[in-house]
Amino acid sequence: MKTSSTAVQSGVVMVEVQLDADDLKKFVIAAEESLTHQVKLDGFRAGKTPKDVLRKKIGEDAIREEALQIAVRESLAEVAKQEKYDILDQEKFEVKKNTPEEFSYTVQLHLYPLVALGEYRGVVGHRKEISVSEEEIKKILGDITQSRAELKLVSRPAQKGDQVEADFTI
Repeated sequence: MKTSSTAVQSGVVMVEVQLDADDLKKFVIAAEESLTHQVKLDGFRAGKTPKDVLRKKIGEDAIREEALQIAVRESLAEVAKQEKYDILDQEKFEVKKNTPEEFSYTVQLHLYPLVALGEYRGVVGHRKEISVSEEEIKKILGDITQSRAELKLVSRPAQKGDQVEADFTI
């Protein structure tokens, strides 16, 4: 795998990745392994389908497509690891060459910005004094009690504070 990176602007790099035939063979094997677990064929347990039967069932194009997806994902992860990129987003993905002997692509990566901390040691915060009166505590506790009260049906004349339901017709 060959890679090159070019800074486009601050926090944006253009990455070019070239994979040769040996790299692509690894990804084709990984794609076959992945697809044997995904594709259900009668007479075979999941993950135990022979590769030649799998190729006949789903075709070479499906395997190649899966291999290229794995190749892009893993090669881009390897570039990010090597270059210590903290990728925020990617765009402008373009395949440059796609043959059985070589696969190359470019992609523009947006990186998380580098943050430089200023001098923060020795900075002292001021606490605001908070005071709560006994009346405020009682009011809040009363509000909480009222909000969690349950209505109960009683058999007595209505009193102040009771909830009354009335049905009437005119």
